[in-house]
Amino acid sequence: MYNSFFRNLFQFGISRIFMSVDFLLALLITVLIERVTINLSAISIDLEPVLNVLVGLFSFVFAALAIMMAFFETGLGKLLTKMGKQKNILFHYWYSCVVYLTSILYVGFCLVIKTENKFLILGAIFLTLYAIFVTYSLVKTTISLGIYKDMHDLQENK
Repeated sequence: MYNSFFRNLFQFGISRIFMSVDFLLALLITVLIERVTINLSAISIDLEPVLNVLVGLFSFVFAALAIMMAFFETGLGKLLTKMGKQKNILFHYWYSCVVYLTSILYVGFCLVIKTENKFLILGAIFLTLYAIFVTYSLVKTTISLGIYKDMHDLQENK
């Protein structure tokens, strides 16, 4: 099934996710925070601003998706489809949306239960960092598509 997230995830490569700089950097920072707070059993962080930032960045992901979809209406989109690259590019946006929704739900859950449990808060920190780092790679993908579209348009117009 083409629209199955997990099928696309396995085709994309789960190891690519866990070995990505985004994931490893978020994990490293979370482990460092855990090591710094090793003697604490509770961490008090106001997660409401974090949730607001995540929701705002999630809307950015949708705007980037709209920009990318506009690129696929051009000759570049047809070329990417013919090369078989469109599916992986779309999955990148799909995966980013899943990361954001997971982060938003998790941070929202932590807010609702008003937790100060160190490991629940560390989970929120990890997911928030990971979502932000995924956004960096999504920005790179969106800008790269714009550059490739311009290059393709220049070649077509010659």
